[in-house]
Formats: sequence, structure tokens, C-alpha cells
Amino acid sequence: MKKVILWGTIVLGMFGILMTSNATANASTWHIGVPTFLKSGFWKMNRPKNSYIKFSNGGIYSIAKEYNTDGFYCGVIANTRYKKTGKNYVIDYMISKKTPITSTIRRISKNKSTIYTHSKNDGFATHITRVTKLP
Repeated sequence: MKKVILWGTIVLGMFGILMTSNATANASTWHIGVPTFLKSGFWKMNRPKNSYIKFSNGGIYSIAKEYNTDGFYCGVIANTRYKKTGKNYVIDYMISKKTPITSTIRRISKNKSTIYTHSKNDGFATHITRVTKLP
């Protein structure tokens, strides 16, 4: 009888410790929401010229001037994920089922940043500057 009481006390004690201890969850650092400094305004890209991007929770909107015309064309990239690593922000998205793209944005100042976009086979870097409205 003493063994049953001893083992019951040990099991209940372990159960109590497990139930009251803090669980250290290894949560993912990826976020769906856009970082605050990217949200407001449009960002003008230095390369290609006359191209702009807008970050919102609905996606990333890109607007660029068509070659040899007065018109603009637009595109939307949905299902983006954001992660902050130090001074850099990493954006992960897919443009097709087999083409994942990662962009790294390094904040220089309130209105200036550097963006490096790379996919499996290609990559380019450019500066982006915040503008309040499109021309």
C-alpha cells in the first residue's frame, strides 16, 4: 500500500509540474502584416526607372511605366510573409507555383531603403525612396 501511495504521489507531482510550468513555444518569426515603416506612401525604385511599389496587408502592388508609351502597368503579389532580422526585413512570396522569391530590405533612413531581391537563379539590388503620391 505504501508503494501505491508513493508512486501516486510521484505521478501526481510530475503531472502538476507539467501543468503549471511555462511552455516555451518556438513560435515562427514570420508575420503576415506589413512592417510599419513600409506601409505609408509609395516607394520609387531607382531601377527600373519610373517604377513604384506599395506595401499593404493585401499584398505588394507594383506600378511601372510601359516602354515607349504613356501608360502604366500594374501587378499584385499576394500571400507575402515578413520577418525582421536585425536591421533587415525579409519578404517571402511566390510569383508562381515553382518560383519562390525572397526580398531583403535594409532601412537606411525614414524615407530611404535598399532592396535586394533574389530568386533561385537571379538577383538584383536597388535603392527605393518614399514618395507621397504618384506623378
